[in-house]
Formats: sequence, structure tokens, C-alpha cells
Amino acid sequence: MQEQSCPRCGMGQHQWSGNGGQGIEKDGRMYCCNGCATGSRCTCPGR
Repeated sequence: MQEQSCPRCGMGQHQWSGNGGQGIEKDGRMYCCNGCATGSRCTCPGR
């Protein structure tokens, strides 16, 4: 099974920081963090 990636920044799910590593849902899509979900900048560590 292929790992899910953030549709905004492309980060693999194993690196997500939002919602305890589960990601942030917005408009039916899962994003790695609130920054990507809201269209600002990625706020995950290492970015």
C-alpha cells in the first residue's frame, strides 16, 4: 500500500505533525498540518 502524502507540500504521512500525526482534514482532503490545510506555509518540523 502506498503512503498518503500531503496534497499541498507532498510530505509523506509518516512525517505529518498535525493532529498528533494523523493530519488535518479540510474539504475532504487530508493535509500534514494546519498550515497546509489553510493554504499558508507548512509548519511541520524540518520544513
